[in-house]
Amino acid sequence: VLFAWVASGDDNAGRRAELHLDDMERKYEAGNELLKPVTRSYGLVLNAWSKSVAFDKAHRALGILKRMEEQERKGNADVKANEHAHALVINACAFTNSGIEAEAEAFKIAIATLDKMIASTDCRPSSLTYGWFIQACGRLRVPEEKKYEQIERAWNLCCQAGLVNGFVLHRFTGAASEQLY
Repeated sequence: VLFAWVASGDDNAGRRAELHLDDMERKYEAGNELLKPVTRSYGLVLNAWSKSVAFDKAHRALGILKRMEEQERKGNADVKANEHAHALVINACAFTNSGIEAEAEAFKIAIATLDKMIASTDCRPSSLTYGWFIQACGRLRVPEEKKYEQIERAWNLCCQAGLVNGFVLHRFTGAASEQLY
């Protein structure tokens, strides 16, 4: 059902998938092992939010990531707030198109998510994460000095980690100023 919402292209897919996840969590907490949410469950909801047109999709995606982390803390061994989940939050930020305020908030969420990954010992950014982060910085309407500062920082970190590939390079060339490039 979660996959169907992701694939549907429906404007409300993020909300509908999250409602289904809410139901899964509630029933699992009540003892129904068959509806135990797993990493893939949360990942599908994150994917649905990243494709959403909702103004608050970055905030909602971050909320799903926090729920994953809570499941881990509670001992659900089948949930891991992995690199891909964090990258999907950044992707949701990258495609926020709901006005200056929403985009400024998405920019903050993207930075905080990347910073958290950089500080982590078990959830390091991949080339996908860096590419989506650079794309987020390039797409979001924030002051240019902040935007280009973050693009340069991400580019340098990606280079240091040896993760530059065609995807990252393409995102960088599309987001960087001529001077930065």
